[in-house]
Amino acid sequence: MRRTKLFLTLTALSLLQLGSCSKKNVNSVTSSISSSSSTPSVNPTEEEVVSNEDDFDVTYSTVDVVFINGLLNDSVTNLIIPDTIKGKKVTGLFSNGGYYDNLHFAHNLKLKSITIGANFEKNRITNKYFEGSTNIEKISVSSSNPYYFVKNNCLFYKDSDGSNVLTMTIKGFSIPEDVANIKIAKDAIAYLDIDKLYIPKNVISIDDQAIHSNYNLTDITSDNDIYKVVDGFLVKDDTLILSPSVEYPKLPSTISKIGQAAFAGTKIKEFTFYSNLSFASNSDSNIITFKNSDLEKVTFEDGFSCPESFDSAFSSCKNLKEIEVPSGITEIKAYAFASCINLESIKIPNSATKISGDAFINTPKLENVYFDSTNTNFKFENECILKGSELIALLSHKETYVFEPTIIISQTSINGLTGIKNLDFSNCNYNLPSYKIKNCKLKSVILPNGPYSLNQGTFQYCEIDEVIIPERFDKNFSGSYFSDSIVKKVTVKEGNQTYKVVDNALIKIATSELSFYPNIDSETEAKIPAEVLKIGAYCFAHNKNLKFIDIPSTVTEIGNGAFQYSNIENVIIPSSVNVLGNAIFAWSSHMKEITINNPNIQLTKDSLIPSLTASSYSVIHFNGTMVEFKKLFNNSLNTYKSNFISGNGKDTLREVEVNDSSVEGGKRIVKVEDIIW
Repeated sequence: MRRTKLFLTLTALSLLQLGSCSKKNVNSVTSSISSSSSTPSVNPTEEEVVSNEDDFDVTYSTVDVVFINGLLNDSVTNLIIPDTIKGKKVTGLFSNGGYYDNLHFAHNLKLKSITIGANFEKNRITNKYFEGSTNIEKISVSSSNPYYFVKNNCLFYKDSDGSNVLTMTIKGFSIPEDVANIKIAKDAIAYLDIDKLYIPKNVISIDDQAIHSNYNLTDITSDNDIYKVVDGFLVKDDTLILSPSVEYPKLPSTISKIGQAAFAGTKIKEFTFYSNLSFASNSDSNIITFKNSDLEKVTFEDGFSCPESFDSAFSSCKNLKEIEVPSGITEIKAYAFASCINLESIKIPNSATKISGDAFINTPKLENVYFDSTNTNFKFENECILKGSELIALLSHKETYVFEPTIIISQTSINGLTGIKNLDFSNCNYNLPSYKIKNCKLKSVILPNGPYSLNQGTFQYCEIDEVIIPERFDKNFSGSYFSDSIVKKVTVKEGNQTYKVVDNALIKIATSELSFYPNIDSETEAKIPAEVLKIGAYCFAHNKNLKFIDIPSTVTEIGNGAFQYSNIENVIIPSSVNVLGNAIFAWSSHMKEITINNPNIQLTKDSLIPSLTASSYSVIHFNGTMVEFKKLFNNSLNTYKSNFISGNGKDTLREVEVNDSSVEGGKRIVKVEDIIW
């Protein structure tokens, strides 16, 4: 039995010290426009010690490419984004594009420096990923990177049109005046503790959301012919691009349009949209005008030219208590008022025909939602926003919420609940839909009774202490119901004839199938009852605590996706197992070793394939000869074989251990690239 944990250490890159410059001495900077050099440290000091591969949380895009989600180790002070991880090129930071974006580098006050690897591609990094990490003082780039360079604590990349795109800034930055044709990208100058900003002549464009969330920024100056400063405000023609961070801004009379991020992350307390004002964007593009600001009151004058939606315009306005949405709004989109933690009431006009349930994520004090009595689209009833019988948003402040049979969940209406701890679906008369209950931390969930069930990913990104199976629940129970969620315990109510719990494991009685194994904080090794004959589909999916699975010899089959998205490192598959389901190790990036004891096991073409599963196991221990191993995989892998056993440093499988009576001990380890197929 092998239970080895393998560690691969990255070569440490030295970090380039960057100088910071003010507007006046910007031309005295000695760093060149070419990529910053970096050479291996022969004897790295403690300050230069950097994370190895196991410190990164990664998302695999293809068999050759990796995106980094963030750090698993928040003690890293000098972040070196490596050229490769386990033979795969690291080309960027990953974002899922949603409200709960992958900001795993954010709010890390220990982080002092960043080095960008050689394979990092254009437009793959911004200040957004380091929000609140205000102690970063150094940034450098591998000398082999063809796109990026650093100057004045500003990170640039070369765009295809020859312009230089400013994509990230850090402490002590100043926009250099001797770099031609600068474009300032989205989020490039954001989330920084700065009080002054200078826009030089060489800036040719600024993204609508390039500069925001600089809470102490009060001094804005410019020598630019396109982006000018009028009465302290940064403007382009008649559009307000950026307001200084003041409580009561007084706009110049020449401004008629408000930019997408004009007041985001500022000290603004009150603002009135007069009839002569409009938003610069009247499309579906993301508007974050007041996001994360100190806004307390906003008023819309009659005649104000209203956009179709506000999108995230007011999200995270922690001081906003009430708002009357202006007539003309047709859609209240996701995150429009998310994390307005003191919002108590909102009035929604009849013009609104669509409301996203995600509009009110994390609004713990919102108790009053007003609709006109003539509104035929929506109503606020029983602490719910309803469209007919469809649940749009659950705004209850009860600890336990029991769903009525008539309420239908058809969109993401249950997201990030702050007060509710227990959800009771036992009276529901329909199957719970896919991917509609998200980001909830709950004490308990009671599943639907009778013939009703769940669907794939019904609960997503949730943490649930206990899932309760009621008396009449007789449908298949699957780990796929809980996508990226943590379920700590499953309980079966007395009287249920379909399921039972043995040693924390949920077993389907009629077939002796292990249907689900919960995340148990103190357990790193699964305790599978000896009566189990089959490992059910997605049984261990998303399990973040288990490291080792030793499957009992009673098991004959392992279902689809059984170990997907888990942190399991080592699985021993006994000789009794005859069949492996599809993609059983999908996205199990911690997997180190797999033991297959049945040389005649049946594999589907994607049982173990990294191109579909993105697993990272390094060795297969195969209880058979090399001839049997090649026969098994040649018959099963088909067109995917080249990705699985390609060698050349890109393969996921590194070694195979096979039986060989001609060598001492009867076992032989062969590198994949040495196998003759």
